[in-house]
Amino acid sequence: MAVKTTLTDNDFNDVCSDYNLGNYLDADPIAQGSVQTNYIVRTPMGRFVFRYYEKRSTESILFETNLIRYLKGKQYPCPAVIKNRHGKYVGLYEHKPYALFEFVEGEHIQQPDAIQRKAFVQKVAELHILTRTYRPTYKAARWNYSPISGRSIPAVQSTANRQYRPVRRLQRNPRHRPADAHGTAQYA
Repeated sequence: MAVKTTLTDNDFNDVCSDYNLGNYLDADPIAQGSVQTNYIVRTPMGRFVFRYYEKRSTESILFETNLIRYLKGKQYPCPAVIKNRHGKYVGLYEHKPYALFEFVEGEHIQQPDAIQRKAFVQKVAELHILTRTYRPTYKAARWNYSPISGRSIPAVQSTANRQYRPVRRLQRNPRHRPADAHGTAQYA
């Protein structure tokens, strides 16, 4: 079960009061997952996913939410991050960061068929193309926990002001010949 922190109706009332989504109605925990605490939250404006980040820094969440906003702006199919009344996408509750996302209807597919795998590969390729020129802020904070153990890793200094150089493409050596099946280089 992925619910590591139990939140009460009062907790959700507090959180939802920071958004223009109407009054909090109810919430259900999402059992899938292993690292963050997730709930489906209902308001008169619909359903939303509340993600409570158990072991990540605010900068790490800002890296994630900024990337999602960039992708959403490029019409990539991902849930939007909801902005609160203060114009922020990441909030703090009990000293831990959280974000609220639009709820996207769907189901978790355990064994995708060939058509589903092909569609997935196409979307991953599209993701790579869209992010090729993306220059993130908070890049150094993108992984500040171990995805395997869930233990915190000390956050690294923010790189928000760092200037990045474009990656230089390597030129192929015209004298180089590919190796044959035995690993022997072939020369003319």
